[in-house]
Amino acid sequence: MKEKDKRIIEILKKDSRVPVIAISKKTGIPDTTIHFRLKKIQECVDRFTLCMDHEKMGYTLYMLEVEPERYALDFITEKNVESVINNLKKIEGVLFVAQSNGSMVAFCRSKERPNIEIPGASVRRILPIKRRWGNFAEY
Repeated sequence: MKEKDKRIIEILKKDSRVPVIAISKKTGIPDTTIHFRLKKIQECVDRFTLCMDHEKMGYTLYMLEVEPERYALDFITEKNVESVINNLKKIEGVLFVAQSNGSMVAFCRSKERPNIEIPGASVRRILPIKRRWGNFAEY
C-alpha cells in the first residue's frame, strides 16, 4: 500500500464522510489523485464495517459475564443454556451474545449500569468497556 493511500485511509477512519476536497486540503494530495486512489482502494476492500460511537449517543458499553445453572442431566443443562441465550437476546440494549466453555458473554449498551436478572443463570460480572479497537474491546 502506498503512503498516499495510508494517509487517505487514516482520515477516513476518523470520519468516512469527509469530502474529497477536505482530504485534499489535509493531505496536500490533489483531489483528482484522491479520487483515483479511492477507486483503487475500493477494489481491494472486501467489505465495509459500520462502527457506532455509543458514547456520543449517550450510552456506555458493558460486558456481562453470565454463568448458566448446571444440572445433573446434560440435556437439561443444554436446554437451560439455550433458554438463557434467548432471554439475554431479548433484553433491551443487548448487542451480542457469545458462548464459550459453558459460560456466556453479552455486550450491551445502556445509559446506566444494567441490573439484569436472568432465570436459570447468574450474572458474574458487569464491566464497563473503556476503550474499543476494531471489533474488540478493553475493560
